[in-house]
Amino acid sequence: MVLALWLGGWAVVRLALVYGERWKRNAKQYGGTRRFLRPKTWLRLQPAHLFKMQGELLKSRTVVEFTAPIKHFSEERKEKGFYPGEAWRSPYPKAVKVIHDENRDLTKGKSGKHLRTRAQIARAAKWAVVKPLPEDVFIGGDQSKHFMVAIGLNNHRRNLVEALEEDVRSAFDAQSIEPYSSEEYDRVNFLVHLSMPEDILVERKFGVEFFEEHPALSPYSLPLAVMENGKPWCLDLHHTLIYGMTGAGKGGPIQGAIRQLAPFVHEGRVKLYGIDPKGPELGAYAKKGVRMFERISIGLAEENIRQHVTTINQIAAIVAARGNTIDPDFREGHEDLGRDFPATKKTPWIVLFIDEYLTLVKGLKKLGKEGAAPLATLDQILATGRSFGVYVILATQVATKEVFGDVRDNVPNAIVLKHKASDYWTKEFLGEDALDLGFDPKTKIGPSNKANGYKTAGIGYVSTASGVVRVRFGYLSDKDIIALAREFMEPGADLGVFNEKTPVFDPKDYGLGPTADELAEGGANGDSNADDDPEDDGGFEVQEVPTSSADEFTLALQEYEKSSRANRQI
Repeated sequence: MVLALWLGGWAVVRLALVYGERWKRNAKQYGGTRRFLRPKTWLRLQPAHLFKMQGELLKSRTVVEFTAPIKHFSEERKEKGFYPGEAWRSPYPKAVKVIHDENRDLTKGKSGKHLRTRAQIARAAKWAVVKPLPEDVFIGGDQSKHFMVAIGLNNHRRNLVEALEEDVRSAFDAQSIEPYSSEEYDRVNFLVHLSMPEDILVERKFGVEFFEEHPALSPYSLPLAVMENGKPWCLDLHHTLIYGMTGAGKGGPIQGAIRQLAPFVHEGRVKLYGIDPKGPELGAYAKKGVRMFERISIGLAEENIRQHVTTINQIAAIVAARGNTIDPDFREGHEDLGRDFPATKKTPWIVLFIDEYLTLVKGLKKLGKEGAAPLATLDQILATGRSFGVYVILATQVATKEVFGDVRDNVPNAIVLKHKASDYWTKEFLGEDALDLGFDPKTKIGPSNKANGYKTAGIGYVSTASGVVRVRFGYLSDKDIIALAREFMEPGADLGVFNEKTPVFDPKDYGLGPTADELAEGGANGDSNADDDPEDDGGFEVQEVPTSSADEFTLALQEYEKSSRANRQI
């Protein structure tokens, strides 16, 4: 009976010590969740795995001696003194026993000292603390295998505390350890990994469910990607450059932005335009009957390049028109200089998507002097468009100084994916100190191809006004893209167009001029019945076909316009 009572009492004391310690360490100062103004958290305990790791840390003689030197916890032994066991009265009994045994040489002989190891461990536990990972650090996989150790300076020089890194790693037999900078200037922090950290951006892909869970609440901020801490990253809508090699995932931010803007297109607060020299990225939205974009021009042939010119000119006309409508209000209490164009039905934002920007530039240059004007116009749109609610999102596989020399200054947002170009472009888009800070898309992002399932497609760095962030963009499959395009089909439109292997479209159906076949035959027929509808979508030819010279095309186009004017007069 006595033994049972003794064991029961011992168990109660042990539970009180352990749970009392876990309750204390769930306070905010230890990285815990208990908050005074949140009663539900008052009785919460420190997670068991963190308490266990705290005990492991306190077994390190180096760490304990550094934070709580033994000389402060040793005393002369009295002949008739009573010295009960130290370990069982501590919430960390194993740590007390280990440290006491390692200092046993101080207790030998008649002049042996009494070591207050329990008090030493308690003091060390105050200055060497195991905490959960900070909120801005997210590691995939088993979270119990990753945590932070914070060691207070306690009148030591910072470099001496930093030198404990390997001792901390040894205490846990950790797979890896890394310093972590924080606002706690009085502590040195280490991130400890008991197993290989799982890179959430590499190990996980984010599909259409990401966009369903994080819809855009306004056209001003578009959730497009996931950051390393698992939280969504939003693009503040502005002129944006997307740069990456083939397979890097440039389609992710393009398709993501289109999807997030779709609700505002429905509302009439946003209007979309598109230029896609190669065709695949915007092809689904250019299908006959799909009215999501105001205009899309697609293709590489010479007549297609001229359609791109028309698209650019339409955007320039919008900028000019809005510039002419500015009516400043200087009345007191009503001051408005007209510098802001909100996204409303009256002044919808205009977003122009350009895929394969370098291909477009080369195509325009092939037109000679005729192509120089639209290039200058596009530069002007980038320079002044934002003031009038006009934004350009352009993507390219290749960057050259000739093309991006002037453009870069007017494009504040940069999305840099995997590429093989020189470090010049990494510094140009992400900042001069990008490589020094570890932002290196060339070497830090692995290969992405069909063989490895495009493992790193969509992973990249984004440069915004707030700095550079590593992210992975959400991915939309062909099925997802077509489903979105179908939402913008005209009533009664033929859904069969989506069953075609390639987009089938005749520019003449949209009043855009003679077809490629007609041009190849020598010009358009003068009796064409196609009406020129400036409010309609742009058209395209999918295949690159031989074309006539610029002069021949100009004559054919003039003939078509003459015919169109005659039909309208009738």
